[in-house]
Amino acid sequence: MNDRTTDRRRPSAAAATLLRAAAGAIALLAAGAASAGAQAWNYPSFQQPRVTPREYNFGLADPDCRDCDNVFLVGGQYAHQLTTSTAQMPFDMLFTASLNGAFGNGGSLIRVPVGVSIGHRFPLEGGMAITPYAHPRLSFDFCNDCNDNSDVNLNFDIGANFDFSPQFSLRVSALFNGGDYALGDDNAIGFSLAWRPPGLR
Repeated sequence: MNDRTTDRRRPSAAAATLLRAAAGAIALLAAGAASAGAQAWNYPSFQQPRVTPREYNFGLADPDCRDCDNVFLVGGQYAHQLTTSTAQMPFDMLFTASLNGAFGNGGSLIRVPVGVSIGHRFPLEGGMAITPYAHPRLSFDFCNDCNDNSDVNLNFDIGANFDFSPQFSLRVSALFNGGDYALGDDNAIGFSLAWRPPGLR
């Protein structure tokens, strides 16, 4: 097989981003089944401040939510690396934009959060590393079963990513959500396992 054929079969960066967003949405949907759908309303973003070429994130969250009886969650995210840390500017910054929908017996909610994940990666011994980060974002929310049908809220994640090998990391994130719905407090804490398989040669 020549190099030209190999390059043609290699997915583009945009396709890889789309696949990663779809895999993340499916993982969150699968994890949401264990908590009666409450995660469909509010869950941490688990978004560290660097683009990863191939990553599958399996997350579980414990949000505060009452009267949540959702049955379906779908969403996707776009991310763009704004800066990487240097000696002059010590922060990684990643622009994010998402479209998320939750639909069920407790009503329907559409959220469009736009924000920036900011943090710094600290290398440790043995190839390990820790990356504390913050992920503030404005969320344009549309709810059909709330006092106000639409609102703009400030969501804020504080988290850390711990790389214990090049392929695996553990992530913890706390969400502080400015939403004020009939659904209850919109705060949550979550844990996830991120898997980065080697690329196909």
